[in-house]
Amino acid sequence: GPFITALGQIWCPEHFVCVNPQCRRHLQDIGFVEEKGQLYCEYCFERFIAPPCNKCNQKIKGDCLNAIGKHYHPECFNCAYCGKLFGNSPFFLEEGLPYCEA
Repeated sequence: GPFITALGQIWCPEHFVCVNPQCRRHLQDIGFVEEKGQLYCEYCFERFIAPPCNKCNQKIKGDCLNAIGKHYHPECFNCAYCGKLFGNSPFFLEEGLPYCEA
């Protein structure tokens, strides 16, 4: 019968579903996210797993930057004074806020 290849594994279509027991959507026709070996539809991942960005409060669905014990979208982690994005540049903290060295 038909099968699905994803994440280096072969799946029966009836088993390629969102891990959330209240959802169980079939993932072959929609986007999915793998988190710690579990498969989630994008909706359940965003709703139950994705951390909120410490700056904009929106859920982080893509790249997540972890800094000063918090989660950020890469485009949200910037200097509290001039707004410059840090990327891999050094920064320092003052009263819990990040500042560039400029």
